[in-house]
Amino acid sequence: MIKKSISIISVLSASLFFAQDIKTKKDKITLNDKEIAKFTETKKVYTIYDLDGKELVKIKPNLHVFNENRRTIYYEVTSPDNSQSVSLYNKGEKGSISLEKKFLYDFTLGEYKLFTESGVDQSVIDTMLASNLNVKAELEGKAEELRGEEDKMFDLLKASKIDFNDKGEILVNRSKKIGSIVRKKNQNGISLIYEIYNKNGDLIGKWYELESNVLFNGQKYPSVNNELLLTNGKNYSISKSRSNAGMSLSMDKLAQLITAYAFNEQLL
Repeated sequence: MIKKSISIISVLSASLFFAQDIKTKKDKITLNDKEIAKFTETKKVYTIYDLDGKELVKIKPNLHVFNENRRTIYYEVTSPDNSQSVSLYNKGEKGSISLEKKFLYDFTLGEYKLFTESGVDQSVIDTMLASNLNVKAELEGKAEELRGEEDKMFDLLKASKIDFNDKGEILVNRSKKIGSIVRKKNQNGISLIYEIYNKNGDLIGKWYELESNVLFNGQKYPSVNNELLLTNGKNYSISKSRSNAGMSLSMDKLAQLITAYAFNEQLL
């Protein structure tokens, strides 16, 4: 009986989920083929109006890229008179490769259900604008912090006179070996892996482009995405965009950052 009830609930939930057919048609937004609002779009900013033409809110979808394998969508929400503005997440369960379609899904199925069969929910607009959320500033702040941290690591290498030779060895003053780096593909031959060793040949860190079910240093990771794992338990996010695996290590900023983080952690 319980299994039957769960099955019925699952079917009803799925029916409700897929019943939300939200789309645009010329200057109209329709939900399940019913016109619920009007809109205009200029430079990716969607201005939403009720069916009488009254402006209700402006929403701009934004795609923030952390790295090649991780990105997120957030929305800038602005009042009609531009006196109030917030930025927030509103992730719905339904995805789309189209940013406009994702925007429509998120504001129908996400936390802020702006679009309903009754029209645009003004109370949702009021709630969003009163939230004072600013995820845009948070994301930009984290990105700036990461850039600053990486600049410090590059400066550390330069000040410590650390470089590489053609054998993959890490050298101080171009003579004293303190470690080595190996660049390779994973078992599937798709994703990059960088391994860093100390002068004794002991593995002290691994950077993975994207790997599932990673066992490193006695710890299991369900997924590792553009991240350096060190044997002292420290982890650092480094984007694959830093990689130049086809060039020498001295020209490969990803290799330089891996080395700098390991050196800074006194593992080399």
